Amino acid sequence: MHARTAAVLVAGAVVFLTLKPFVVRIPTSADVLIQMALSYDRETLQHVVPAAALVALARAGWGIGRVRAAVFVLAGLCVLEGAQAAMEYRHARVGDVLAQTLGIVIGARLPNRALSIRAWRVVWIAVLGAWVALAIGVGVRGQLGHSIGPMSAGYRLLVGDEYGGGRPWLGEVHAFSIGTGAAGGTLVEFGERPPAGPWISRAGLAIELEDHHGGWSSAEPVVTLCRALDGADEIELCIDATPAAARQLGPARLVSISDGPSHRNVTVGHEGNSLILRVRTERSGLNAARPQFVFPDAFHTGVRTRFRVKTDGGSAELWANGEPIATRLAHVTARDWLRLAPGFGDAAGVAALFAPLGLSLLSIGAASHGGGAHRIRPRVWIGAALLPIPIVAVIWSISLLLGRPVSLPLMPGAVAASLFGAAIAAVMGSRC
Repeated sequence: MHARTAAVLVAGAVVFLTLKPFVVRIPTSADVLIQMALSYDRETLQHVVPAAALVALARAGWGIGRVRAAVFVLAGLCVLEGAQAAMEYRHARVGDVLAQTLGIVIGARLPNRALSIRAWRVVWIAVLGAWVALAIGVGVRGQLGHSIGPMSAGYRLLVGDEYGGGRPWLGEVHAFSIGTGAAGGTLVEFGERPPAGPWISRAGLAIELEDHHGGWSSAEPVVTLCRALDGADEIELCIDATPAAARQLGPARLVSISDGPSHRNVTVGHEGNSLILRVRTERSGLNAARPQFVFPDAFHTGVRTRFRVKTDGGSAELWANGEPIATRLAHVTARDWLRLAPGFGDAAGVAALFAPLGLSLLSIGAASHGGGAHRIRPRVWIGAALLPIPIVAVIWSISLLLGRPVSLPLMPGAVAASLFGAAIAAVMGSRC
């Protein structure tokens, strides 16, 4: 087994999982920081495993002593916890450090003979096979779940407010409607907002909205509306609104059918200056955020705009004041699997999925004893570069059969990421 390669993979996973922002915004008051620092949960003990693995792999890969490896890994993990303390979306926790310390002790106490078992090479090949299967599985899953639903029937209709009064939308929703496109027509339509409640739908289903923490909320779950949207060919929302600020934290909700900040059927929100659309599909999860549709530069301070947004679960279209703005597709990317934000998250997702392939392949093809990168045969380099092609070809074939969109940069990006991983392995050398 190429311990250095494994160490890089484990360290990369630890850094990514430690610093990746959470989807839900977390308050950062002093009381919350102290409470979170002293908290623990059932996932705390999971920190033992990567800490032990890093120490063991550092000893095996670079031949350093137990104490030196333990000190080096402990220092790195403490730096990551300190970085979490400085991040708005993460918290450092004492329990994590204690669990990591336990793992470091375990890794340092492993006997030397346990670090050089030849059977580990077989395990490494099995890991590579599992990673290839994962790459295909992620792509296949990306083709599924574009149809709308299943919707949860017990959610309420909310306007201009996060459920429970948190993260309110700064602005005024003047009127809105929800429908199922041309085939189903309008399900609810709320005209100009009244000075005082209730706000009553003037068309479609009989729903009343009451004043709720500065926004509006139905008194009861909108069961009939949720069932009408479940399995619809498309959902169309029309919203007449004026934002008080062009940039807002969020997504702050303009119109939503949801049950708290992490469970929703459909939401039109505002984050940064972008309009955010989330809709429940088999792929998108309970928060309908994987993926979400993002339309940048949609809001302008004090400018009243009539938005119309339509989605079939796999694509979304936005109009503003009757003019078409943009169309978004739910492409097949690793970004959704890793729950990354749009933009740089596309490239990061492809790199996280395919770079380990090149890293692992070059390690397996390296000489079993001694030598450096020059001992690796050229055909291994070629294999490291070309392996992503059949994987992406399988994903693309499924895409064509199902008639679903696929991200065009995926093929060259996968090959480039694999070559990048191979280059890292070559720089490290091939000695176990």
